[in-house]
Amino acid sequence: MNDSAPARVAHDSLLSRRMARRLALEELRAVCDPASLPFRSTAELPPLDGVIGAGVALRQTLAVTSSVNQQGEIQAVGGINEKIEGSFDVCRARGLSPEHGVVIPAANVGHLMLREDVVAAVRAGEFQVHAVGTVDEGLALLSGRDAGERGADGMFPQGSVNAMVDDSWAEKDAILTRGQPHARGARDR
Repeated sequence: MNDSAPARVAHDSLLSRRMARRLALEELRAVCDPASLPFRSTAELPPLDGVIGAGVALRQTLAVTSSVNQQGEIQAVGGINEKIEGSFDVCRARGLSPEHGVVIPAANVGHLMLREDVVAAVRAGEFQVHAVGTVDEGLALLSGRDAGERGADGMFPQGSVNAMVDDSWAEKDAILTRGQPHARGARDR
């Protein structure tokens, strides 16, 4: 089975085939311009999953910075200290709350050298720094739900984020294929 982030929820459907072609085109484009890859950051993935998996509310009090590979693994990013401190400064200027914080790659934790005021705020529970290693960890943190792993039966646990995304893909595919002679019709070429 393909373990790429898009494949983990995709059905063999008109919608998933269109999406796969678009991703393949973007991956080719990314060879020349890595910044053009549509899933270049974790910050972009949860909103996409939230839209596809209707009904998944995401926390808006956490800033997200990272990079993600095609297996859904979160990769280290540069300038992590400055990004955390910048987010902290904005939150403090707007009225710091214990709900505010950042989500960073777990791979960056060993590189943290934060200002003392940021460290003090984290210790006092006034600001959060969360480290994640996978997209699913990030989805669970941002949604407050289990992301869910595909079981031996090919299904995600009921109520998990991935199950909701999977169900949404199936619903959207049904809408796309309604009225077409079959799923691999002329519009799918």
